[in-house]
Amino acid sequence: MKHIQRLSERKNIFLIAAVGWTSFTTYLSLSEVKVLPGFEIENADKGVHFIFHLVFTICWYLFLNFGYGFRFKILRIAFLLSLFYGIAIEFCQEYLTTYRSGDPMDVLANSVGALSAVIAMFILQKSLKLIQ
Repeated sequence: MKHIQRLSERKNIFLIAAVGWTSFTTYLSLSEVKVLPGFEIENADKGVHFIFHLVFTICWYLFLNFGYGFRFKILRIAFLLSLFYGIAIEFCQEYLTTYRSGDPMDVLANSVGALSAVIAMFILQKSLKLIQ
């Protein structure tokens, strides 16, 4: 019984990480962010989108797949969750805010970040010999 409780507590940590990262990303995506003067780098935000969705996909995969060996189906679900979340955020930026605008290139950066997470998790699982 104690073992099951410890597993549940560990899974809750992954849930907190996934929901926390999603909340953090949502807040930054929909709030009015002031850019620091003198640090303007063209398309630097695409790197931020890439990293946010890389971490987003990994967090949700770890939560959804907790306690199982590698399952590509769950990795695909985490990828699609990231993809649809990114599209929804861009839609919200375009139609629900007056200080942000949706950008198809952000969706592309989100997708590349999520796809990179899929590739990284696949390679990691393969190197740990969890995939036969």
